[in-house]
Amino acid sequence: MIEEGALLWSPSPHFAAKSNIAGYIQWLADRGRSFESYDALWRWSVGDPDSFWASLWDYFEIIAEGNWSRVRSDDPMPGTRWFEGARINLTEHILRNEVRDPHAVAIHHLSEARPLQSLSWGELGDQVRRLATALRAMGIKPGDRVASCLPNIAEATVALLATAAIGAVWTAVAPEFGPRAAIDRLSQVQPKLLFVTDGYRYMGDDRDCRANTTSLLHAIETIDHVVLVPNLRPDVVAPAEPRFRLWKDIQGTEPPALGSFRYTRVASDHPLWVVFSSGTTGVPKPIVHGQLGITLELFRAQTLSMSNGVQKGPPIGVEEGPPFQII
Repeated sequence: MIEEGALLWSPSPHFAAKSNIAGYIQWLADRGRSFESYDALWRWSVGDPDSFWASLWDYFEIIAEGNWSRVRSDDPMPGTRWFEGARINLTEHILRNEVRDPHAVAIHHLSEARPLQSLSWGELGDQVRRLATALRAMGIKPGDRVASCLPNIAEATVALLATAAIGAVWTAVAPEFGPRAAIDRLSQVQPKLLFVTDGYRYMGDDRDCRANTTSLLHAIETIDHVVLVPNLRPDVVAPAEPRFRLWKDIQGTEPPALGSFRYTRVASDHPLWVVFSSGTTGVPKPIVHGQLGITLELFRAQTLSMSNGVQKGPPIGVEEGPPFQII
C-alpha cells in the first residue's frame, strides 16, 4: 500500500533536460540570471514578480503596439494594472502556429453526435478570419459582447477566437442550462450577437435547444444578430427572421489573406471574456478577464507548467506534446 507523502514519480535527467521549464531556465542563464534549482526559480518568481513577468514578455516574444514603462501599477489588487501602454491581441498569438506549420493538427474534436474529426492550424486560421470578417460586417465593434450557447464543438473555439480577434468580448452559457439560468447570466452583459445550436446529444438522447433560444431572444433585447450552428441536424433551417443567419452562410465570406488580416490590438486591461459564478448565493456574478492577462497566463501555464518539449513559441502545439484539444 502506498503511504501518504511517498514519491510516485521523478523525471529522468534526460527528460528533465528537455522540458520546457529547463529551456526557460537556460534562456534566463544566457541573459545573466542563473538559478541552481527549480525552487530557486520559484522563489524569484514570487519574490520579484515584476522581473519574472517581464522576462516572460520577452521569452514568449509578445507582439504588441506601444511601449510599457512598468510591469504593474501601484494600485492594490484587484485594481492593479499590468503592462500599461501596450496593446495586444490573444488570437494573433494563438494563430502564430498557423505560420509555423499550417498542416499540423490544431484541434481534435468529437461528440456523441459527431465522429472524430480534426482541424489543422491552416483550417482553423481560415475559419477564424472568415468569421471575424463577417462579425465586423455585422457591425460588431471592440467592446461589444458576443454570447455563446453552444456545446463543446469546434465551432465554439472558432467563434471565441474570432470574437477576440476583433476586440469584442466573449461570454458563454452551456446549452443544457435552462432558460432562467441563461437569462440570469447573459442579461447582465447585454450581448449584441448570440451563437446558438439546434441541439445536442447526451447519453444517447437528443436535446432540442430551439425553445431556449426563443426564450433568450424574448428576454434580452440587445441581441441584434443570431448565428445558428447546426449540430444534430446538418440541414436545419434558420427561422425566417432578419436576425438569424446560418453558420455556413457566414463562413462563406471570403477571408482576407493571412498576411493582410488586421487583428484589433487592445489595451492591456481590455476585457477578453466574462465568466460567471455558480449562482448558489443569488444571481450569478460576472467575472471579467483581460486579453493581456489571459495571454500571458496561457503562455506561462501551458508552456512552463503543462508541456514537455522545449519551445519558445505560443503555448499551443508543442513539439512533443499533444495538440490543442477539445474533449
